[in-house]
Amino acid sequence: MRRNKKDQCCVISGESGAGKTESTKLMLQFLAAVSGQHSWIEQQILEANPILEAFGNAKTIRNDNSSRFGKYIDINFTKGGAIEGAKIEQYLLEKSRVCRQAPEERNYHIFYCMLMGMPAEQKKILSLGNASEYNYLTMGNCTSCDGRDDIKEYAHFRSAMKILMFSENDSWEINKLLAAILHLGNVHFEATILNNLESCDIMTSHNFNMAVKLLEVDPKALEKSLTQRSFMTSRESVTKPLTSAQAMDGKDAFVKAIYGRLFVWVVGKINKAVFKPPPEDTKYVRQSIGLLDIFGFENFNKNRSVPSQNNSFIPTGGIKGCKIPLTFPKKSPFFLKKLTQCILQ
Repeated sequence: MRRNKKDQCCVISGESGAGKTESTKLMLQFLAAVSGQHSWIEQQILEANPILEAFGNAKTIRNDNSSRFGKYIDINFTKGGAIEGAKIEQYLLEKSRVCRQAPEERNYHIFYCMLMGMPAEQKKILSLGNASEYNYLTMGNCTSCDGRDDIKEYAHFRSAMKILMFSENDSWEINKLLAAILHLGNVHFEATILNNLESCDIMTSHNFNMAVKLLEVDPKALEKSLTQRSFMTSRESVTKPLTSAQAMDGKDAFVKAIYGRLFVWVVGKINKAVFKPPPEDTKYVRQSIGLLDIFGFENFNKNRSVPSQNNSFIPTGGIKGCKIPLTFPKKSPFFLKKLTQCILQ
């Protein structure tokens, strides 16, 4: 970069479990070391990893710390080669994992770390128990991971959040949303008949009441949104009751939307801490090195399917997960072409 005065990009390629995420972390550490300075911004960039891994990584059959999203890290350097900031872009988070996991796989690390590492008084306020008590954490019949210490990882996660300027209020609001997701996972619906139409009612429970409290919403409004569907015709708004199976699917979609927006907010919060806008001076020179770490190829027909509400089998990655095999053939020729050009030169 400094020799040719050109921005650079490193494409980390490989199938699932090949070590792409670990290679990305090592490259970040190397760039921080060779920049010649040990600044606060460098430490913040490195400490973004534990947070991103907590929210975006999970245990799969092939990998105890599998990235379930793609990320591009743009590292900015001064003319002298010192790191002055970075920006992270995230792609294709596997939101379906929040609701379903394949056999012997886990949900995202953050849920298990929170339940294992959170102080007892905070768990009591959020009315949280053990991982085995929540439907969203037991779909894969796997709540522990031999290769990870969830208590230790939670302590590292909390330390990283302080370095990345997350306030105590930010952390608590995150905990409330995560707890609300777990409680919603235990909410069930009872089939009923309304005006000769199949419908359902929420089976009132402590979990539903806690979800309402943590989300700070009106209980009747939440119940209506989960059990009915409203749509506009040419003249008026029409409300149609949902069956219990449709309500379960709608609830899962609601939970995935919450987690997806939370993940985007967390990445934005990290960027706010590590990104430094360039000065308005037109003579100022900023160069960058980009690191692309996107999930590797996976065989969804082999072991990545779980039963849906109607007992059919679907890939746990959903539509976005199916894009992985499509992305990989696009990326590989580009990677090989550039590699061949470098060898010939």
